[in-house]
Amino acid sequence: MTSIAFYNSNFFCIYIRGLPDESLQAKFNLPGWFIASLPWLVVLLAGMAIGINIVFKPETTDTKMSKAYITDELTKMSLMDRNGKLSLGVLIVCILLWAT
Repeated sequence: MTSIAFYNSNFFCIYIRGLPDESLQAKFNLPGWFIASLPWLVVLLAGMAIGINIVFKPETTDTKMSKAYITDELTKMSLMDRNGKLSLGVLIVCILLWAT
């Protein structure tokens, strides 16, 4: 949702930049775009933070976990099974294809 605040190849950025006349278009370079979108970005980020805290508020405030539980969970996560290796391979291929 915050990608529109950064001048990139997003459709909305290109579309909005092409709407005003040429003298105003010259102001919408990377820093100009960011400064112009900064008020909306602040409102959006504050709204998202408030919304996340309301929607995903924990039911209990007791978050203490034993070291044994954490160690056990880390041990389970450290082993990569066949599906994990397949997912990693797909991710690497996707990144390489995206980059080229």
